[in-house]
Amino acid sequence: MAGLQFDNGVKEFDVNGKATIRFNPLDTAFFQKVVALFEKCENLTKNSDNTPEGIQILDQKIKSEINAVFGDISAIFDGVSSVAIAGGLPVWANFIIAVIDEIDETIKKPIEYSPKVQKYLDKYKK
Repeated sequence: MAGLQFDNGVKEFDVNGKATIRFNPLDTAFFQKVVALFEKCENLTKNSDNTPEGIQILDQKIKSEINAVFGDISAIFDGVSSVAIAGGLPVWANFIIAVIDEIDETIKKPIEYSPKVQKYLDKYKK
């Protein structure tokens, strides 16, 4: 059977040597998922019970939300609570901001088209 191979823009990113995540940094639908994830985690944090039990439940909920977007990557927390503070922010926020930063850096780069595509772009450019 014949097969088709094409570039879908998906790139792999190592996360603290603990897991690999895959996504297309130019996929606007994925970006919207990441922003929604940040907002959901932020709301969960704001509305959480600050008791030890409440913090443990919050940690589980946030890790579950992150895993829903990226697959099971709980290992990235290396045994640390996702709501622990590191660098002035919760660890979950540091992770999501790192993903957003990668998307932002990719968006800033000019798109380089293959010569085959550039031929068609030049042909129809007015």
